[in-house]
Amino acid sequence: MAKTHDVVQGEYLSLIALVHGFHDSRVIWEHPDNAELRAKRRNPNVLLPGDRLVIPDREIGTVAAATGRVNPFVAGDDGARLNVHFENASAKPLANRDGPLTMGGKDAAGAFVRARPLNTTTDGSGLLQQAFVGPFADRAAATEADFQMLAQPTEAAAHFRLLIGNLDPVDEASGQRARLDNLGYFAGYTESDRDQLEWATEEFQCDEKLKDRGLFTDRKKNLPTLNHLGKRHGDLLPGEEVS
Repeated sequence: MAKTHDVVQGEYLSLIALVHGFHDSRVIWEHPDNAELRAKRRNPNVLLPGDRLVIPDREIGTVAAATGRVNPFVAGDDGARLNVHFENASAKPLANRDGPLTMGGKDAAGAFVRARPLNTTTDGSGLLQQAFVGPFADRAAATEADFQMLAQPTEAAAHFRLLIGNLDPVDEASGQRARLDNLGYFAGYTESDRDQLEWATEEFQCDEKLKDRGLFTDRKKNLPTLNHLGKRHGDLLPGEEVS
């Protein structure tokens, strides 16, 4: 019998799927009973605490196999990837910077485990990409990552701790604040810092040469800025605009 799961902070679809015994998170996301949430949250890995997912029953699958010989089977993945773009305070890409990347997260039993460090590097645009952020080591889904950016002759070392699954949707004040903070615009700490959020938004609008200034009480008037913010931040892809 299908059950429901209420999203908490730090959860994303690939992690939720692992907890409930699904290797492919699309089985949950594409369930008909989740159609309303799919329409509201275009990105299944950017959910809001309190969102409710319907978890379908797991079904036993069958495949044909020949007797008397080896039958290879290849397990797929749900496509979850870590994509992070690094810039300095002047918005210059931290390009071609290498160092160890360490994933950590909870397994299906709730125990925290760490994967072995991976030697990785940012590309010419400052982008770091790592596959298999969903389940890693076949038993856990990442909830955090540490990237130790090694020093170069002309640039100092840097350390980044990434909280995976903690980014709220861009049309929520918490999600707007987080993206502005990540882009170097201090937007306050809590929901009570409305003035600071509005100041940061105005600075962003000015730098991006948007026609609007500040925030409006009418949600729809804020959508052009919010969609531009999501795209500038890099997590909002075409077709995922909020409306």
